[in-house]
Amino acid sequence: MAEESRQLDTAVEPAPIRFGNGTIIEGLGGNGWVHQRRPESGALRSAAVPAQADSAVSFTRALKELGIREQETISLEASELRAGADDRLTLRPAIPAGDAAPRVVLYQDESGGVSWHLAMAAESPARAPRRRPAPPVFVIPLRSAPARASLRGGLPRRSLRGPLTTVGRKIFKVLIVPALSALLGDPLRWFAEKVEQRHRPQFLWQPTPDNYRRPPAANEASVDWSRLRAGPVLLLVHGIFSSVEGMLSALPRSALQSWYERYDGRLLAFNHPTVSVSPEDNARQLLQMIARQAPNEALVFDIVCHSRGGIVARTLAERGAELLPASTCRWRSVYFAATPNAGSPLGDAAHLRELIDLYSNLLTAFPDEPATYSTEVLLGLVTLAVYAITDELPGIAALGMQRGYIVDTLNRNAQRSPALYSAAAADFAAQPGRDNGWLIDRFAGVADALVDRVFTVDGKALANDLVAPTDGVFAANGHPSFPIADALRYAAADGVWHTAFFAEPRTLAHIEAHFERVRQAALARRPAFRGPPPSPRAARGTRTIRATLPPGAPRRAGARIRCAANPQSISASASPPAPAPTSSSVSNCRRAARRRPGEWRSPLPPAATRSNSSPKSAHRDFPSPARGTRRCACCASATPHAKPRAFG
Repeated sequence: MAEESRQLDTAVEPAPIRFGNGTIIEGLGGNGWVHQRRPESGALRSAAVPAQADSAVSFTRALKELGIREQETISLEASELRAGADDRLTLRPAIPAGDAAPRVVLYQDESGGVSWHLAMAAESPARAPRRRPAPPVFVIPLRSAPARASLRGGLPRRSLRGPLTTVGRKIFKVLIVPALSALLGDPLRWFAEKVEQRHRPQFLWQPTPDNYRRPPAANEASVDWSRLRAGPVLLLVHGIFSSVEGMLSALPRSALQSWYERYDGRLLAFNHPTVSVSPEDNARQLLQMIARQAPNEALVFDIVCHSRGGIVARTLAERGAELLPASTCRWRSVYFAATPNAGSPLGDAAHLRELIDLYSNLLTAFPDEPATYSTEVLLGLVTLAVYAITDELPGIAALGMQRGYIVDTLNRNAQRSPALYSAAAADFAAQPGRDNGWLIDRFAGVADALVDRVFTVDGKALANDLVAPTDGVFAANGHPSFPIADALRYAAADGVWHTAFFAEPRTLAHIEAHFERVRQAALARRPAFRGPPPSPRAARGTRTIRATLPPGAPRRAGARIRCAANPQSISASASPPAPAPTSSSVSNCRRAARRRPGEWRSPLPPAATRSNSSPKSAHRDFPSPARGTRRCACCASATPHAKPRAFG
């Protein structure tokens, strides 16, 4: 381990600081010291000298896995610091002869705020060519004033949870990004195979109060479909860079216990890649997984989702039949937490660096395990940004506000969603003592802040939760299912940002109220089977068809059942079958199904259409239906509608 220290120059125009390996720092003066440490043989310094470690274990592991090496770490400790009027320094890392690998700098201010910096053009095209390429040049804003403002209010929350674990000083980590032929040849495939398939694989699993923060491994997860077919299923869908366990990492156990009891254990989580795969493909692949693992199961789903997961949920509810026409799934409701239903400026390729910086800082918002966001995914994005590969990421590009899947496809659909929608949204303003210097600098109303550069449309600044524009979660966006009338809205003073929704009691209460509305709506949509048999006037023009009730149904003398779509009574006896229904009765059923789509709940049990005296269908003059075909018990129509129920 090579170590060097240099004292800051107190002169008004400080001289450049030079280290023995050739690294130069310009524009920095004051009263203090600058320390440089270089690992041996490109090893990570945290691994070489554990006592001086400044990197989180997960960050160190992710660097090693992606082949990113540390060149040097520079730390700055000063009681007085001068970095010019614009509070910036210039860093020129040394480049050994023959080394063509690009560099990137991770900077952390004294409050724990982090940012990634790419090299600027180091050589003018007008200059004569050199024998050796000029070293890369990094111009780095120091955020000194916002960091001091943050620390004056106290140590920012969880400030040691990010990539670097030392606060109170400025740290510059120069990293060497490998030049990979696989990356340059097919960057999307490289990212999918090297990063997401390893760290964000696609699989289904069943959360419980005991495992919702630590799910089984993808190759060990299994789903009990026989349990899920017993009633509505609660499907959980996470947002970008995350997982369901990360999405629920701050959810109290009591809340998950309540959901588990309400749905009688029928919870299903969908973990999936979010960068190399578009939301549309995520939805299609989920439908295919369900069809493959639970064929011919007419499952009913309610969805709770976060951020980008809401775009997957909307695709399922609004376009599921289009993506997989053979699917038997029905989507009853969706609860959106911080979903950019009108798109987000961070989905544009021009803002990829801001997106990476933002989520690097959001890594500090929750405990390390389980990771709310994947460090490996963020480092993979940094690698792509170094090579200026920013427009080939379908999972991010779909979220754009100017163009993309949301604005070009979802919000142009003229058909209302069959699912009941509800939502929670937030405005956010950073506060000293709670948020780090990067957030104070970007989201505290500073005139040149990132919020003004990114979250501005047609000259108007948009309230936002750091990722999603506030009104874009629930307001009108061109789709007939919006606006959402009962949306929960957090004000800036509430301090709720993009990742904090499931830690808020108000959100959990709002979700419970949504669940109850969904239940009441389902009861209201059920066909009405009123007590005694209908009056002669109500029954006028009907005819009686004899049939056998399903096992367990009441078998009182004179008990009757009625088809919800065709108002004709059926006596509960085993007499010979009635004559075939007329074409008018079949059309009545079909018209009813069109008037009230999706109200049938499950296929009829086989016993509901069979006679005790014959294994064939009670309507003997109709051929036996094909395997898996749903038939009305009274009219033999293939159009599904509510199954017969007993009354009287």
